Amino acid sequence: MKNINFTDWHDLWLKKDVEGISKKISNSPIFNIIILVDIVIAIFTLAFGLISIIRSDEKYIIIIYILLGLSIILPILIYFSVYLYKRHKASDKVKKGKMDVKYYIDIFDNKIGNCIMMANSLCLNISTDNKNEENHYLICETSYYINKCIKEFVKMGGIMLEQIFVKNDNTKIAPHRLLLVINLIKTIRNEINDFINKHNIKNTDIISHIIDENKNEDIKLNDFITEINQSNIGITCLHLKFSEM
Repeated sequence: MKNINFTDWHDLWLKKDVEGISKKISNSPIFNIIILVDIVIAIFTLAFGLISIIRSDEKYIIIIYILLGLSIILPILIYFSVYLYKRHKASDKVKKGKMDVKYYIDIFDNKIGNCIMMANSLCLNISTDNKNEENHYLICETSYYINKCIKEFVKMGGIMLEQIFVKNDNTKIAPHRLLLVINLIKTIRNEINDFINKHNIKNTDIISHIIDENKNEDIKLNDFITEINQSNIGITCLHLKFSEM
């Protein structure tokens, strides 16, 4: 099987981000309403402007100023009204235990999926030459993408866990997919730690900082794994063992 270069994964990730932003903007009712309101106000402003020029009546100038003010205030009011409504709706779903998990499914499929493959591709490019400065960069970037995965996993814990990861449900994430990603995270992390120990580079400033950061994130990962093992999603995951660094 041909390995995909980490730059290809990065390009794919950027493409998905652009497509996601474009889709979100084009499908956003708030965005469409704000545009519509501004267009209507702009038409009225133009109309009253022409009338004021023709009739030389100052009262139309006042109306124009009012419309210009509304063109700023109304979109802000619409945005915050919809925001507060969505927040209330989300809070109500949390209380009832019926949250919308689509956001987390998209995060798993796109962000976590791309992060783990970026980390894997970067790790595969680490050479056996411990004097190669490029290795320090690759270790740093690999750790960065692994830690991004862990940060996203932490958000999926608690009450969300059993709603996101469900067996035999095509609208959710199959638990075995979660297990595969966590196992790959542990494999990559152990490979990085083994390389650092083998070449005795743990005392360099950059690497020592990376080690400390990774340990903090690994604790969070193990806490998440504990939640998995205590849940009813149907998988058992071994905790990440901390290497002697």
